[in-house]
Amino acid sequence: ATSDVVISLAPKSVTTPIAMEIASTLGGIPALTAAVVVCTGIFGGIAGFKMMKLSHVKSPIAQGLSMGTAAHAVGTSVAMESGYRYGAFSSLGLTLNGLFTALLIVSRVYNINVQYIKVVKPDGGPGCVRIDKEADKNHKKQSV
Repeated sequence: ATSDVVISLAPKSVTTPIAMEIASTLGGIPALTAAVVVCTGIFGGIAGFKMMKLSHVKSPIAQGLSMGTAAHAVGTSVAMESGYRYGAFSSLGLTLNGLFTALLIVSRVYNINVQYIKVVKPDGGPGCVRIDKEADKNHKKQSV
């Protein structure tokens, strides 16, 4: 497969808007990415709990996190039907997967060392993501 197809298939386990933006940023085909994300979600929603039962995964926490992380919104809706605990942890998995995927892709695209990403408010307190550019520049100088 060509590199743009491979890039388009890579972000298949995050929600559609995040996956399409990642594919677009990396030079993939956003429409292909959207189709693959929808198929992944439907497959995960249909087969996710069955596969975990076959694998003897019994914890509602593990099952919920797995459904949210792998099958995103469709998996979360199926998990909500199974119970509030499954749904809560599925929502957590969906959110964390989207957040970490977006942060790590940005760090790779812009060659930012992840350890220099800080969460700060506009007034300097904790709250928003900001990159400590000076520390990142010094790190790049030392590593060259």
